[in-house]
Amino acid sequence: MISKRILFLVLALVLPMQGYCINNLAGTIINSLTNSRMAQTALGAACLTGLYYGWLGKPLKITPTLDNLNIVTFTPDVEKSSPKTSSIDEICKSIQNGTFSDTSMELTELPNNKIAVSAGVPSGNAKTIIINVSGFAGSSGNARYKYVGAGAYATCNNLKNGIIHAPCVSFDGTTNFRRSFNFAQTMDQECLDVVYQQVLKMNPEASIVMIGSCKGATTILNYLVAYHQNPKLNNLKAIILESPSVCLEDLTDQVAKNHVPSMLQWSLPYIFKAWFPAYVWNQKTILTIPSENIPTDIPIFIGSLEHDKVANPKNAEDIANKLAEVCKNVYLFKSTNRALTHGKIGQDKRYQQAVNAFLKKNNLPHNPERSEAGEESLEKLIIS
Repeated sequence: MISKRILFLVLALVLPMQGYCINNLAGTIINSLTNSRMAQTALGAACLTGLYYGWLGKPLKITPTLDNLNIVTFTPDVEKSSPKTSSIDEICKSIQNGTFSDTSMELTELPNNKIAVSAGVPSGNAKTIIINVSGFAGSSGNARYKYVGAGAYATCNNLKNGIIHAPCVSFDGTTNFRRSFNFAQTMDQECLDVVYQQVLKMNPEASIVMIGSCKGATTILNYLVAYHQNPKLNNLKAIILESPSVCLEDLTDQVAKNHVPSMLQWSLPYIFKAWFPAYVWNQKTILTIPSENIPTDIPIFIGSLEHDKVANPKNAEDIANKLAEVCKNVYLFKSTNRALTHGKIGQDKRYQQAVNAFLKKNNLPHNPERSEAGEESLEKLIIS
């Protein structure tokens, strides 16, 4: 009998295919599928490339360091005394080019708010520090900045959406490459740990908040489990997770269901296994580990889009219920805004209000007007 791998190779060469570009992970593999012969040819070439590099290529192990994580801190509400003001695009491009230097920026969405932007983590007497863990930003994703600069850009979006009100540390880079991409497994957790350890070293008394989107959200979850008995988590006062997935397997199923013709949906796991060799399939997840491995005293806010075509919203619900088995303060927000796509839940006004109410409830920096507007709805979001 012909194996599925051989059958897939034949299908990639001879079948006309239709559909959408996979939104966040496989744009290079299944790119802008249309009825055109050019698109079909490109698809076949992309699939063959994935097969070749995936099965013959080896996982790339990159050890994260303070020097290769492109760490940048955004500090809002600073005095308007900086001699230089940059746009977020200028900042991201300078990070990519290795020419970044301390600067400041102003956002039209935040009038009268100058934001200082500096290399590395803040030091001194910061009372609250936020760590932003961004999602996938490789060449096959739809992030505006690939590999480098994506963390800074995602942090800027959170500033625009009124979710960040304290110094926020962004980072990116090492696990956005195809051969090192491991979707919230060991290397992603190591990246987060390098940043977190440095923040604690420079600010031992600070309250830490982690914000993560998609892969970043799952990384935070897995990090909590890996270090659930470590005293360094004592500084972690709250977590905000946007569109988390349980694992890459579940995300792959959701992407296949929404973006791949039904007769070919079975092939997507093979493509991803080939394209991302560093990811180890069929590992334990947040849903299968013992509940005692989950920290019990960290408030957690989870947001999901009910129509998300990349991260299955059922994952967010399952994660919330699992956490609520042992955690006292778990909140689940479900956005019904159909104008928003994966990774854009922060633009939902109701979400912004609920997040600020969550921050206020936990004595963390917040926007007073938005928190007041979201207080009533927050109490309805708690999972018990």
